[in-house]
Amino acid sequence: MNTIKIKGMSCGHCQKAVKNLLEDIKGVKQVSVSLEDDNARFELTENTSIEDVLKRINETHYEASL
Repeated sequence: MNTIKIKGMSCGHCQKAVKNLLEDIKGVKQVSVSLEDDNARFELTENTSIEDVLKRINETHYEASL
């Protein structure tokens, strides 16, 4: 399981938006997003890197980091 920090989530809608964004990335599965802990947990397939995930989230108005 990979865990990343996510800044910019302020409500349940934000939490769902980040979860949907992660689920739409090819190679990302078993996603859970915690608004309270400001993080997301997920599994990656071998064809997807954590850097790909961080880049994709950072292209939105949320900020992701390790």
